[in-house]
Amino acid sequence: MSRRGLVISALLLGLAGFGLRLLLVFWWQPLMWRLDGMKLFVGFALGLAVAIAVPAAAWFVAFWLHWRKIRPGIVEMRAGRFVVPNSPAYGGSQFVLFMVNAGGLVPTERVPGHDTMRIYADPALLIVSIGTLAVFLLVAVTFLFWPKPRIELTPACVEFHYFLSRRAFKWEELAPGGPQAPSRFQKLSVLVRGPRGGWMPTTVPAIVLAERGFIASLIRHYADHPAYRAGIGTAAEHARLVGPGGPLRSPSGDPAHQPGYAPAIVDRSS
Repeated sequence: MSRRGLVISALLLGLAGFGLRLLLVFWWQPLMWRLDGMKLFVGFALGLAVAIAVPAAAWFVAFWLHWRKIRPGIVEMRAGRFVVPNSPAYGGSQFVLFMVNAGGLVPTERVPGHDTMRIYADPALLIVSIGTLAVFLLVAVTFLFWPKPRIELTPACVEFHYFLSRRAFKWEELAPGGPQAPSRFQKLSVLVRGPRGGWMPTTVPAIVLAERGFIASLIRHYADHPAYRAGIGTAAEHARLVGPGGPLRSPSGDPAHQPGYAPAIVDRSS
């Protein structure tokens, strides 16, 4: 499954979560009215847990199956640059959860004298609820389709694209020999020459389709080997980068599970 397939999966699972939440309101909740006391509470809590857990678990499985094929990272080839793309893990999770919660924002009420539910009839409340629901849906879609964070490499510099900002550093501004792969609980950062000549740490975007060790190897290679920078963004350089014996390829063992392996060229230059 491609990254685009993951986004589509998250979209479908979010819509499924929205539908399950409506099913909880219009079908499961009236059934629970026949119970009382703790049974009513447990029954409703169980329905809510299923409405959340089913799409969330399905999304987790879909992403895990994708990640196990591309780990520890992937490099896309675009016009004049290499890109470590944004990971849909966070955005997809947020979309699914937002959609489940959005289903609970649909204004409903119990039909007087019946064990059924209906859309609330008060126009003022309906307008406010629709506005709130629209905001929820907008935030959910933004999380899913927002193309950041990502890392871009060009012949001149490395660019860090965060959620709402971007920082670019010339290769000559990076400290030689780095960055090194961080320990398990550390964030990956690069040392950049400051205005007074000292080295200043800058955090590398984390929510991308690559492990931290893979990203460190990629940046360090071009920081320490200026002769290869001119080829960044070309198919020949990408093939050298991830091919047998390349700087991102382990010399032995299963390359798909070795640090620094990028499985394929992804050409998005057109």
